[in-house]
Amino acid sequence: MFQKFIGVFALAAYARLLVPEQLSLIAIYGLFGQLALVMFGFGVVPFIIRQVPEMIHHNPDHIGAHTRKCYIIAVFAGLAFGLTLYFSLNYIPAFETLKTISDTSWAFLIIGLAAQSLNNVQLALLSALKKFKAVAAVTMFMATSTPIIILILFYFFDSDGILMGLSVASMLLCGFSRYMLSTNIDIDISVHKGIETAILKTSWPFYMEGFVMFFRRQGDQVVVAFILGDAALGIYFFAKRMVEMMANIISAADRVISTTLSHRFMTMKEKIAGDFANLMKLAVYFSPLLAIVAAILVPLYIEIISGDKYIAALIPGIILCFRVITDVTRGIVIGRMIFVVCEPSVRLKLTTFEVLIALPAMFIGGYTYGLVGIAFAPIISGVISGIYGVFILRKRLNITFPVYDVLLGFMCMFMSLAVVYYFSTYTQSMYLNTILCMLFGGMTYLVMMTNLVNKKEVSTLLKNIVPEKLHVIIHWLFKLRFVRA
Repeated sequence: MFQKFIGVFALAAYARLLVPEQLSLIAIYGLFGQLALVMFGFGVVPFIIRQVPEMIHHNPDHIGAHTRKCYIIAVFAGLAFGLTLYFSLNYIPAFETLKTISDTSWAFLIIGLAAQSLNNVQLALLSALKKFKAVAAVTMFMATSTPIIILILFYFFDSDGILMGLSVASMLLCGFSRYMLSTNIDIDISVHKGIETAILKTSWPFYMEGFVMFFRRQGDQVVVAFILGDAALGIYFFAKRMVEMMANIISAADRVISTTLSHRFMTMKEKIAGDFANLMKLAVYFSPLLAIVAAILVPLYIEIISGDKYIAALIPGIILCFRVITDVTRGIVIGRMIFVVCEPSVRLKLTTFEVLIALPAMFIGGYTYGLVGIAFAPIISGVISGIYGVFILRKRLNITFPVYDVLLGFMCMFMSLAVVYYFSTYTQSMYLNTILCMLFGGMTYLVMMTNLVNKKEVSTLLKNIVPEKLHVIIHWLFKLRFVRA
């Protein structure tokens, strides 16, 4: 939460001081920092890290040696990707702003990518070791230090300073995460041993999975960069960062649902099929409300954060807010159910199917409707892959899809959106319009939902799935009466 809070002020500073082309450099660096380890890591790092939880209990002395292998791969991946990019960038029909930076900035960039890859490895190891306080400390350090370093170097070196600042911040962050990791495990960073070729033969499925997951998360920004240019990427990055502020809410729901499903599958396998319908009902009851609230706040958010400079992010930002519905239904309910009851190859098949739908949809939408089309594409792919996921689950479990409840949720959402659209230009004041939209739009949704849904059924669902400490919030929203089981 602290990182998101600081991120608001950082984004405001970026938006006020940087033009979209310069902001795109931050987006590009983030993309490259992830892609380097995926492309030149050959799946070795995730293959090793997924073995760490088992090593903790059986072979804890082996963790340090395996960490050394991850270090070698990470440094190699960052340097190899940076050098490959440097010599091939002129042949890539994108990233025009990156082509104008100096050789000194390129040197910083290449070293920074190696440091960023290494930092990603160290954060993954800390998470695998369940050192969540250390992970939180690293993310807090990153949230506070990175914007300061970027803006200082931007003041002295203009656009080159942005990449220098990102690289320096990655180096500092790498050192800090290395310190946090060294307090938990003993790492031998000598290079007297190489990477066994046998490990490359067993890690290739993780190599393919890495590409699939990268394009699922960041494929939209890659498509924007290639077909719409750096200015559009900066605008889209700004819009997407706004929507990512909701990530904490979605992550919290993900943790609750994952824990519930895992427990049910281990203790009451015969009831997990019923859990799917119950979870889907709750998802379509609450996720549209979250999307509507976020969409109402987007115009006010843009006005406060950036003024008129990033007004082009308005419509894409509003559309991206509604991705929360597919993130919850497809990503959490359907995705976690498949995670619990199916083998890993099935999960990879579903994710690959979603990416294969999303990428062509993004290209078609981008060429036809620009940023609006690209913002819509993940929603379309989420719906289609969600239907495919339900088909997979019906082959494994005797599940029932709550068609009536889904239609009910969307009917309430569209009625609420009609009210919001009416009040969005009701007065000359954006602040008053936002208040009216929030009041009447949210009230419309809640009134319709509380009068159409079965309150007793929702009460039972919530008591079975949601932690008891959250019942008070739901009680206020739906006026339900919770009784202890």
